[in-house]
Amino acid sequence: MCELHICDANATCMLAVRRDARLISNCFFYIPLLALAFWCCGFVLTRVQLYAEALVVEQQRRKHEEWLMQQCKSPEFYANMKHHSALCDQVEAHARGSVHLVAAIQLIQNTYLCGYAPCGTVIDHALLWITGHGVLFGGALLLLVLLTPTLLVPLYRQHVNHAAEKYIADRIHMPYGEQHFFHQGHRRPTIEVFH
Repeated sequence: MCELHICDANATCMLAVRRDARLISNCFFYIPLLALAFWCCGFVLTRVQLYAEALVVEQQRRKHEEWLMQQCKSPEFYANMKHHSALCDQVEAHARGSVHLVAAIQLIQNTYLCGYAPCGTVIDHALLWITGHGVLFGGALLLLVLLTPTLLVPLYRQHVNHAAEKYIADRIHMPYGEQHFFHQGHRRPTIEVFH
């Protein structure tokens, strides 16, 4: 690990700028935790929405089957159905069930961890997109990963230099103490990097 020290004329070294390791570790802990919390909230909200939609569909279906249930109670209609008399039995059995239970069963049958479609379908679509369009984006992402250190190291170095200059300015009380400090035989502190 590389530490940055500021050394003055007396060769006493002081630790100038150090990144707080806790901040970075907290980011690696809390950002995924926050993303997981958002995903869980989104999952629960979409399931509530799917349940409400299934409940409305089931209520509409029962409303549409009311006429058929009334007709099935008539012996003449039931006798005229002949081969389709099982339809009356199905409608009657369906009407005896709970609307909320049917909506819950519909919700469970349509619940997928990957959203509104089975995970296999989502993965198939993603692979098709990658083979069709993703090669260009994959190359750009690889180039970005390779160039990130080249771009970020100068920015980090500039940040460290700025922080060290601010530390030096605070130490010699610039701008008022600079002339007095250098006229007393002190030289401007130098920045050295120790490995």
